Amino acid sequence: MNKAGAFILALISFTFGLMMLAGIIPTAIDGTLSETFEQNYSVVTGPGTTTAVCVLTYDHYYGDTSNMETESSLITDDPYIMDYQPATKYVYVDGLTVSDTRILTIGYVREKDNSMFFGWSTFVTAIPFLIGLGLIAGLVVAIVRNTREQ
Repeated sequence: MNKAGAFILALISFTFGLMMLAGIIPTAIDGTLSETFEQNYSVVTGPGTTTAVCVLTYDHYYGDTSNMETESSLITDDPYIMDYQPATKYVYVDGLTVSDTRILTIGYVREKDNSMFFGWSTFVTAIPFLIGLGLIAGLVVAIVRNTREQ
């Protein structure tokens, strides 16, 4: 293989490696920095009311309704999350039966308490990416060296 072919192969390998990292690293970082959490709320609806507002104890990691779910202890309810307001930590739930009492469980993702590890978030964010780039660079160097030897 000539040098131009080796360069193209190395460039393709580098691009493919970056694409793989882009799919893996965010999930790994989220899994290290966040955890699922559930809270229970006693909710009473009045006549004509099918909605409730619950206030989360912790900020939702994603800041929107993604990865949030709700369940009700009342089988006639069909609860779903309509909205989440990050500034107030309000979760708006609809689909509740009128004039009834239930326990709503809201599952969401919160940031893990990593306060005992100074700089842990930065470490978790940067190190996997740098390791991945190092592996990709090693692959590119190995391909280039291999073509020089032939």
